[in-house]
Amino acid sequence: LIMRYSLLPYWYTLFFKASTISTTVVEPLFFEYPNDENTYNIDKQFLVGPAILVSPNLVLNSTIVHAYIPQDTWYEFPSGVQIKTVGQFVDLNTPIQKINVHLRGGFIIPMKVPGPNLVLGRGNPFEFLVALSQSGNASGSLFWDDGDSLDTIENKTYNYLEFNVTSSNILTINALVTNDKDSSMVLGTVKVLGLHKSVTNVNVNGKPYSTFVYNVPDAILTIYALDLNLLSQTSQTIQWTTAN
Repeated sequence: LIMRYSLLPYWYTLFFKASTISTTVVEPLFFEYPNDENTYNIDKQFLVGPAILVSPNLVLNSTIVHAYIPQDTWYEFPSGVQIKTVGQFVDLNTPIQKINVHLRGGFIIPMKVPGPNLVLGRGNPFEFLVALSQSGNASGSLFWDDGDSLDTIENKTYNYLEFNVTSSNILTINALVTNDKDSSMVLGTVKVLGLHKSVTNVNVNGKPYSTFVYNVPDAILTIYALDLNLLSQTSQTIQWTTAN
């Protein structure tokens, strides 16, 4: 339940795109990997949008899931550890209380710190989970409104942001639509996965920022306690410098 609540902004954005540009919310693996014949007959795994792979345990009394991991960059969720075995079937240890979820490199997943329910959690800060591709890029988007009013798309009373990371280690956040200023949209944490060089410095909107930690074994950068108002500027940047 906590996982579902934390991923609500990602789901919300997927449904926004489904209603406006007819993209899919849940899709089979071959939608994203049409040239991989191994994906054609898979009916026990699915993708949530293009970025999240779900491999559930559907067999009674079984603790192993025989899952296919397409040839790509993938990270375990929620640990953020990059997996090395790709492009083949693997056996995943899956006790009954676990759901196998993997994040695809090249995407930024907007998340939210969950609350006791959806209403009380709306004011909590956002988190951007940056899953870097092999080339060091990633992109994502976020749709958000007041969560209650009808016809917010038709009336354009919503906020829409796009963000991307380039190989130059800059996260750019562009607020393209900001018509719902009453909604709390504060970024609290940015977590960058697959960053294989130690981080020496972080700058937020050009100013030095010291509240970050780099996990060497897992290659994960976490920038926290940001308190960054996502609607305060049209474009904002977070940049990190890596050691040579």
